[in-house]
Formats: sequence, structure tokens, C-alpha cells
Amino acid sequence: MTTTDDRSLERLAGLLAMAEGSDNEAERDAFMVRAQELSTLYSISLATARAHDTKKRNATTPLTRVVSIGERGKHGLKNYVELICEIARANNTKLTIAHNSTFVTLYGFVEDIDLTITLYGSLLGQMVAASERWLATGAYKTEMDLREVTRRDAFGRSYKDFDYAPVPKQTARAIFQVAFADRIGTRLQTAQKDTTAQAITADEQSGTASTALVLAEKTRQVEKFYQDNNDARGHYKGVSMTGWSESAHQAGRKAADSARLHRSTEIGTPKAAIR
Repeated sequence: MTTTDDRSLERLAGLLAMAEGSDNEAERDAFMVRAQELSTLYSISLATARAHDTKKRNATTPLTRVVSIGERGKHGLKNYVELICEIARANNTKLTIAHNSTFVTLYGFVEDIDLTITLYGSLLGQMVAASERWLATGAYKTEMDLREVTRRDAFGRSYKDFDYAPVPKQTARAIFQVAFADRIGTRLQTAQKDTTAQAITADEQSGTASTALVLAEKTRQVEKFYQDNNDARGHYKGVSMTGWSESAHQAGRKAADSARLHRSTEIGTPKAAIR
């Protein structure tokens, strides 16, 4: 790894540490956005270096890495999958999902996979902790959800009807966590797109178009590698909701807006799976 790479990783680790140490929501948000911006610039710089170095370009290709999501049968695995999907999308990484959501396989260049895993390890813990804190308030218990129920008529024959019932805790948890993941994805993708656009604009102002061409080629390589190497069957349908809680949805989005990135001194080191 070059000195420039070391400096980039040190700066990223520093941003994560500052985000963790701040009690100010606006500061945490700024540190998080800046961390994604730096991650994007780091990824662009490596891709550009490869494009201008024949030996490095030939030696460096996309790869796969398996990330454990959790044990089979554990509730909430699809919620965790939603989170890593959003993070991967913001970091030029493709993935396939095990049929039981116990693991995902990432496809991309090593720097993007490392960054995806780092962000996932940080944000997963926050998502789970934030949802449990909110559930403990019992706010979801004040809501009623319209659902299908089975009734019997005067002759004992069963029929389907609709009635209002309290929102189950498991449903409220799923809605919170999916809303958290969706909002995190929006924030990260916005930071990634803005940073990329700025890099391309800087190229255009200097009379070149290297960044746009390099990123287009990188995307093409990742897509081809994914198509050539994945054996996925079917399509991921996401989390299936059996009810709705507006308070859980709004609370999940709010928690994502104030999410902070945990301290990390090494890019690419995944945290232990939460069980």
C-alpha cells in the first residue's frame, strides 16, 4: 500500500472516530457524509491509478467476498440484508443473497468491498441498538393496524373479515430497521453522487474526462465480473411487511439521520455478527 493510500485510510479512520465522539447531531451527520465522500475519492483515486498503470491494471481485478449476516432462523435477517444492500449500492459493489438471508456474497474491487463491510459493521450495531431503544418506549403500542381476521357466523362457518388490532412488536421492529436502512442508503448515495460529480466537473474544467471514463470502465468490469461469476437464482423480494406502523417508520428514518460511524482503525475489518 502506498503512502497516499495510508493517509487516505488514516483520514477516514479519523472521521469515524470524530463521528463517534460527537454528541451533536449536525456534527455526526457532517462526519458521516464526509466519510462517504472520502471513501468515494479513495475509490476513484485507486481506479484512476489502475487505469494509468498497465501492470497494476492487469494485476487488479474484481473479486468476491462472503459476509455472514446471521444464523438461520434468526428474526430480522432480511432487515440486515436491506442495510448492506443500501451500503453496497453506494460503493459500486454488487451482491447476491442466500435464500435464507444468512449471508451475502459481495462482488467488486477490493477497496469498495472493504469500505462496504466497514460501514456495514458500524451501522448494523447502531440500527439494532436504536430500534431496541425505540421499542422500549412502547410508542408503537398506541397504534392500531387494519388486518385480516377469521370470524365465524351464527352457523359456525368461518369467513374472512377485517378489523383493527395492535401493531406487533416484531412488525414495528422490522418497519423501523427497514426505514433506517433506506434512509442510510439515500444519505450515502447522495454523498457518493455529489463527490463523483465534483470530480468529473474538475476534470472537465481542466479539459480532461479521465474520471468519467475510468469510473465507467470500472462499473463495466464489476458488472461483467458479477454476470460471469454469480450463480444466483430468482430475485430478492425484500422484507415482507404484515402490517404498518407510521411511528416506527418515522423513528427509523430519524435514527438514520443521526447515525454515527463507529471508531475504526483498519478498513476492511468486519465486526462480529450481532446474534
